[in-house]
Amino acid sequence: MYTKIRTILVEPEPVFHESLVNFINVSDRCICSGPFRSLEETKKPLRKLKPDVVIVNVICPVSRIDIISSIKTASPSSELMICIDQDDIESIFAAFRAGVNGCILRKTEFPKILESIIELHEGGSPMSSEIARILLSSFHKKTVLKNKLTGRESEILELLKKGFSYKEIAADLFISMNTVRSHVLHIYKKCK
Repeated sequence: MYTKIRTILVEPEPVFHESLVNFINVSDRCICSGPFRSLEETKKPLRKLKPDVVIVNVICPVSRIDIISSIKTASPSSELMICIDQDDIESIFAAFRAGVNGCILRKTEFPKILESIIELHEGGSPMSSEIARILLSSFHKKTVLKNKLTGRESEILELLKKGFSYKEIAADLFISMNTVRSHVLHIYKKCK
């Protein structure tokens, strides 16, 4: 039996928020507090609730860094994952530099979001295949960044881009899931 992962979702769109919170709360691994529609609503309870994971749907890229910094200040032990609508590479890199541990697109299916919460809590750095594709494209364009990746990191990023799960990558490359998580974490750090 697992201790439920305390999760907070900051999501301004009420229907999406309610649907995802209900989905998370039905699972046997997570519990989601809220509702929190904005950072302002979240600030005070964040300190009290001490969530394991905070998921933020950040609509305005300009304020993304401020939001991430505020959450990190209010709850430094929380793992932070952003859920974004757009594929703006500069915004994604800025989020990584600000301390985000995971990044998925908002259109990600709920079971995959739940899997990402668990992965993040277990020390991984979840990344949707679309985000992996964006990063890989950026690495190909920027030789400096491309040269920072090891051969294995490039392989893993390529498999993520194709939509492979961590488990599938581990089996395909004959490595453990912890090794996959470690490589993905290194990829994130190199994006900072």
